[in-house]
Amino acid sequence: MSNSLRDQLLKSGLVNEKQVKQAERKQKKEKKLERQGLAEEKPVAAPKGPSKAERDRELMRQRQAEQQQKEAQAQIRQMVEQSKISREGADVTYRFTHGSKVKQLLVTAEQQEHLSRGRLAVVSVNGKYEIVPAKLLEGLRARDERCIVSHHAAKTVDEDDPYKDFQIPDDLMW
Repeated sequence: MSNSLRDQLLKSGLVNEKQVKQAERKQKKEKKLERQGLAEEKPVAAPKGPSKAERDRELMRQRQAEQQQKEAQAQIRQMVEQSKISREGADVTYRFTHGSKVKQLLVTAEQQEHLSRGRLAVVSVNGKYEIVPAKLLEGLRARDERCIVSHHAAKTVDEDDPYKDFQIPDDLMW
């Protein structure tokens, strides 16, 4: 024995006879207006998230940012490959910090002198460390600051520094 939803609601006491009749009249009125083509449009609920066009634009921005980053990395690799300094005959260990770790690189004595004076710098490309001239650093900084690992720039002495008379030499071996 199947009861209609109307009968079930009446039996459970959730609605009374008057409410049922009002709902039926409202439904009949809406159907009549619909047949005549006069039914008013029901408001469509606004989507809760961004629209498809907005999502597409955001996706496109992300893809363009990724593409620009890849292009910058390729330019950095090319710049370093073209101007890296050969370390053939390297016999001196040059130590530098990368992040929180101390790394070392075999260089010649002349290269070590130039590294400590700031004429050369150590850069990291694809997990490999290379030595490049300091004049190349501006181009690398413009593309990605993180590739520059070690560069001793000229330091200015602060007049208020109590230890200004006790300078530590750049070529100090540790």
